[in-house]
Amino acid sequence: MKREIVITEKLNEDSISYGLKIRENGKTKCFSGLTERKDRIEQLKRNLENSDVSAVHINDIIRDFVTEDACDRLLLNSLL
Repeated sequence: MKREIVITEKLNEDSISYGLKIRENGKTKCFSGLTERKDRIEQLKRNLENSDVSAVHINDIIRDFVTEDACDRLLLNSLL
């Protein structure tokens, strides 16, 4: 079965956060608030649509995505 990935949006007080809804093999996983940058979530979506990415690795890939974003913010604020 083909993996279906949809970008989700959540309106916060003064910004929009983006997440993903991933449907595969009859199961759906939702990941909300992953980033506030649309270009980054679009790239993540493209990466996950790659047929070489196994479903068992999706959580790890998303965890790495969030960790990288957090590290970028820490570096930006001289906290790391």
